[in-house]
Amino acid sequence: MAALVALAVPAAARAQLTITGRVTDDGGRPVAGAQVGVPGTAIGVLAGDDGSYRLVVRDPRGPTALLVRYVGYRPGRATIAQTSGTATQDFALVRDVLQLSQIVTTGTRTETERAQLGATLATVQGEQLASAATPQLDVALSGKVAGALVQQNSGTPGGGTSVRIRGLSTISRSAEPLYIVDGVIVDNSSRQLVDLGGYTTNRLADLDPNDIERVEIVKGAAAAALYGSRANDGVVQIFTKRGRSGALRTTFRQTYGTDEVEHFVDVNRAPVNLAGQPVTRYDYQNDIFRTARSYNTSLNLSGGDDRTQFYLAGSLQDQQGVIRATDYRRQNVRLNLDRQLNPWLKLNTSTSYITSNSDLTPNGGIVAQYGVLTNFLFMSNDRNLYPDAVTGQYPLGQSAANPLDVIANWKAPQAVNRYVGGLQLQATPRSDVTVDYRFGYDAYTENASIFIPRGTTAIAFPTGVATDANNRARLLNSDLDVSWRARPATWLQVTPSVGMNWQQQRFDVLVSRAEDLVPSTGTLQGSRQFATQARDDRRTLGFYGQAQVGVSELLFVTAALRSDASSAFGADERTQYFPKLGASFDVSGTQWWKDLAGSAVSRLRLRAAFGYSGGQPAESFARFSNYVFEPAGTVSGIANSTTLGNEGLKPERQQELELGADVELLRGRLGVEATWFDKTTSDLILPRAVRPSTGFQDQLANVGELRNRGLELLVRTVNLDGPRLGWNTSLTLTTSDPEVTRLSTGGAFFIPGSFNIIRVATEPGDGSAPGHFFGTTYVRNAEGQILDAAGRPIEDASGRIVGIPAIGPRQVIGNPNPKAFFSLANDFTVGKRLTFRAQLDGVRGVDVFNFDRRLLETPAFGSGAEYARELTGEVPRGYFAARRGIFEEYVEKGDFVKLRELSVSYTLGAGLLRRVGARSAQGATLTLAGRNLKTWTDYTGWDPETNAGAQSTLVRGFAFATTPIPRNVTAAVTVNF
Repeated sequence: MAALVALAVPAAARAQLTITGRVTDDGGRPVAGAQVGVPGTAIGVLAGDDGSYRLVVRDPRGPTALLVRYVGYRPGRATIAQTSGTATQDFALVRDVLQLSQIVTTGTRTETERAQLGATLATVQGEQLASAATPQLDVALSGKVAGALVQQNSGTPGGGTSVRIRGLSTISRSAEPLYIVDGVIVDNSSRQLVDLGGYTTNRLADLDPNDIERVEIVKGAAAAALYGSRANDGVVQIFTKRGRSGALRTTFRQTYGTDEVEHFVDVNRAPVNLAGQPVTRYDYQNDIFRTARSYNTSLNLSGGDDRTQFYLAGSLQDQQGVIRATDYRRQNVRLNLDRQLNPWLKLNTSTSYITSNSDLTPNGGIVAQYGVLTNFLFMSNDRNLYPDAVTGQYPLGQSAANPLDVIANWKAPQAVNRYVGGLQLQATPRSDVTVDYRFGYDAYTENASIFIPRGTTAIAFPTGVATDANNRARLLNSDLDVSWRARPATWLQVTPSVGMNWQQQRFDVLVSRAEDLVPSTGTLQGSRQFATQARDDRRTLGFYGQAQVGVSELLFVTAALRSDASSAFGADERTQYFPKLGASFDVSGTQWWKDLAGSAVSRLRLRAAFGYSGGQPAESFARFSNYVFEPAGTVSGIANSTTLGNEGLKPERQQELELGADVELLRGRLGVEATWFDKTTSDLILPRAVRPSTGFQDQLANVGELRNRGLELLVRTVNLDGPRLGWNTSLTLTTSDPEVTRLSTGGAFFIPGSFNIIRVATEPGDGSAPGHFFGTTYVRNAEGQILDAAGRPIEDASGRIVGIPAIGPRQVIGNPNPKAFFSLANDFTVGKRLTFRAQLDGVRGVDVFNFDRRLLETPAFGSGAEYARELTGEVPRGYFAARRGIFEEYVEKGDFVKLRELSVSYTLGAGLLRRVGARSAQGATLTLAGRNLKTWTDYTGWDPETNAGAQSTLVRGFAFATTPIPRNVTAAVTVNF
């Protein structure tokens, strides 16, 4: 009878446990927003502004484990023995200044504390990215990660950014890291569909920083071995925001910003020309550059219940470029859904749709012969370039187009439509077993075109030219991971895991071109038409096995092996293996250390890791002897490539050893993370000369070696931690010394498209630096005086220049690889509502080839202020004509320090907002932020950070008609409902 009653009223008999408490730090201050939950379940809440929480556990089957996490603190743990009624549990969290207790996700998808890893993995929180006053995620990473050099190559909106993790790991292919968004391997290639000069973009610009929860940077082979043959340049894992159970949360953010060029180059003001005739001088920089405006509007909603959570967001970015007639518009929509299908199976989906449209203008580049800044440099500034007041016709340029005509009449639109979607099924058939399956899909179409109308001032295109290019891209990945957490003894934990990964990527590019255009159509209609198509298609299949072993919560060892087979490899080299081994030892957890150091050192961890990773060839069909498009006059055609195929091609292979230590002092107020790394990339893929009898010039082969050693240092301090004033400091410093140690290509060679200035060789000193500058030099005597052709000093006793310098031999004249880079950030809090942030970024030991200055001082153009000295007789005639041939003169020190970020924010409470009529608002934040506000440098050009080679691996530090990175000021308001 009792059993029948129990069956009849099961709901009434179910127990419910309510847990309440408060989360504070070790000083008793509330930790608002701390995550309180039951591990392994979707049950969890966020602590309120006063640190209090209330958690309901329905029908507990036994003691309930609680876990509390908050960034910057060690996790808090407790167990509630009772299974019904109300229980109270408070937590006092201990500071974690180095964030070693952070949960990170490795290639196995196994969540692990950073303290258990032998290799270095850095984390950047989404709040830091969203507050960086830039709409580009990769740009926002600048200065926030030790070992990662992030440089914006151009000030063009949506322009490309180079991310170098622990320096170069290759020579011939892209050196950008592998990007993964919510388990989806995404494309970040840098294809330039239409040559606009300096406008090569990367597709990471499509992501909205407002959607990012955190970014994890996996550095080097020792950490990235599980990503196999695509991980030589590091891995960047991006995790977007997801919903949490509870009431609907809404966040609205509106920003308004202005961009402007920090300084202009000085122009020639001499009142006469070379013939001594009076002239009027113009400075067209005010007609080329402008104060640009930008707007960003974003709205996100999140919420859900115990079984279903969602995050829905949309944003609109509208940004003008500092060069007139350029702009960028991006629309993002994201929907993330999480569903607990049953107690042991969970479904997560991530979807985003992005469209972007750009209006660009041609702008220089390494080999482009037209553009706005290019034509500004290739033109004497005694020419009146303004349009005729009656006809509106622009006058011709000097050797290229009129830059004002380019701005007014040339068109170069670009458009991207992209969908990125991912699905994840996570099963826990047993509490100690996890099965994780993910499917990722990244597809986009990119269109780029340029239209130069008939009657243009471009001498090379008097009857006009139009080019239209389309790229259809598709990337797929399918991953399966199985892991088992076993505890054979109380002091031993073993986590073996196995998995597989399948990837496919395909790019289809179609380029159409028309010349001698039909008047007034603006389309690809002309008397001469050409079309060509290119395709890149590859597949990669990988398997791995890994074991993580923890001993007494002190020693953690990780060993793994991955095999990769790729269609890009030769038939005999199809499968490659990548092992790794890492260890981490918590010295401060041992009793002997506690007896020795006491409380002086609150934490000391030693770590080491060794591993291998790979780098696939740049082209999927590089192992074949292919054909190339070769038009002849008005006829299209193809010809044999000059590169012989190689069925023995295999991936570049990198081995890395890293040793490090993490130390926390002064009760967690000072933390130091130090890492030394030594990595060598062998089997570099480079062109090797072949016998002329083969009918080819060269062959791609594994023939080189590159080594790079350096030190990474991260220092974090909590200087003040009071209720009224807080002050935290973060310092990163990285040194790097890349050198080419072996070449089997027939000796040194120059990089194509670098005017034979950038070279690769294995000579001592800077001669082994990859992509060093090699050019003509001054002739000097033993005292260092510059000599003329007769061997006489060109300066008299007073220092006045009286001679013409002689051109000396070619030699190494500079190194564009920085010796060191650093960042210093300070964060202040005043009371509970006012915050300040200041960040300085710097680069040291780097050279820049200032090709801009060389053109400005060339007598045929002579628009630079320096050239005026010859026109006014300060230097002898012919001085600059001779000096322009001495490339040593134009290699300048590119060291700089930038005030990268400066911001102030004030938070308005819900009470104040209700008093002004915003009854539903829970809070609001007002922010005023600046970016790149000031640059301290001895470099004489527009910007030492930009690069005409865009994301090129070796063409670095080349200043040629590149849009400078603007100074930005942004005002933002964020309202939470």
